[in-house]
Amino acid sequence: MRAGWSKNNKLLQPLHFVNLLSEIKTGPKCVVLTLVDVFDFHGSILPHLKDIIGTNPLHIAVNKVDLLPLDYSVDRVKQWVLQEAKQQCGLDRLRLSDIHLISAKTGEGIGPLLDATRGHAKQRHGDIYVVGAANVGKSSLLNRLAKFDGGQSWGGGQVKKKLKKKKQLALSSDGSSPPPFVMKKGITTSSFPGTTLDFIKMNVGSNVNLIDTPGLILQHQLTSILEPKELKAVIPLKRVDHVTLRVMEGKSVFLGGLARVEFISGRPFFMTFFMNHDVTVHPSPEQGDEADEFVKKHSGSILTPPFDSERCLGEMKAHDFEVEGDGWIQAGCDIVISGLGWFSITGVGNCNVRVIAPEGVMVVQRDPLMPFEAKDTMAKSTGGKIFKKVFKRKKRLR
Repeated sequence: MRAGWSKNNKLLQPLHFVNLLSEIKTGPKCVVLTLVDVFDFHGSILPHLKDIIGTNPLHIAVNKVDLLPLDYSVDRVKQWVLQEAKQQCGLDRLRLSDIHLISAKTGEGIGPLLDATRGHAKQRHGDIYVVGAANVGKSSLLNRLAKFDGGQSWGGGQVKKKLKKKKQLALSSDGSSPPPFVMKKGITTSSFPGTTLDFIKMNVGSNVNLIDTPGLILQHQLTSILEPKELKAVIPLKRVDHVTLRVMEGKSVFLGGLARVEFISGRPFFMTFFMNHDVTVHPSPEQGDEADEFVKKHSGSILTPPFDSERCLGEMKAHDFEVEGDGWIQAGCDIVISGLGWFSITGVGNCNVRVIAPEGVMVVQRDPLMPFEAKDTMAKSTGGKIFKKVFKRKKRLR
């Protein structure tokens, strides 16, 4: 059960979720830690985050950085997150030191994150509240914190100390025994994380508790309408092997049978797609009604996911964007399809791009997160099949 998952259960609706977190704003002093998914930043950051935290200080843990290119610039990604968080949520008090790049899966950055938030909470004589959407990795993060006690970053030379006693996980609301999904070895994780409507308290040392809150299903994410097999195909679990295509006016790129990109007008541009490898990226000449028929005919076969030719995602909606190129070295912008991934656009001049996605799914234009990837990830398409060129990667531009 996840907040926002069922339309028929009032306890699971986003409004109830916000009310459930009201004690963060009105209760004792605390530190708030919010998790976001670097692969879906705009789709995973809580829209009412500023109202939820009140005057309490905020730390942002940017999870799943293990999905980014190996040579990504830490400083540039942090600056990008800071800028986007301020613009989208009005978090004017946020500082660069409040941004933490982590991987709950590999453990990268977990030590410094715990040190920073626990030290901040100790100064305020309060606890740490963890808030975030579903699918951002909160359960995986808590399992990491349950096994290790502070320390420096992984690979930094300091060995983590395993706790002599297993930390007791319990509900903070009434002191009752842990619910069935809390196991001795940790919190259950899956493609459907966030399986509790209660708060879970965990002692992290220095008289500080870490309090996990329910994960909210954000209805603007594509993942909210996908079936289990489709979710596994869409949500990346390992580093994404992005690909760059040269797209011309009148051409389209299908992203499985879930969405497509139509190049409406302009000189040819490069489009770099950051999607899970199980999502088919299929260039094609069809647009408009012909493209709709192509999806109906090939969804579940050439175009996956979905995997069933009869699968219907509901009404589709077109989103039009005007893009100003920034040259052949640096992308001019990203266009995000929340819950699916994003593509960056690189080139010279202006162009018009249309994205067709299921109605209700967030599709937004933003400043590029990985602006220098096009040159090293070029590919060509023959008969709908993509063949990547092999380049010797140079030192990454900052």
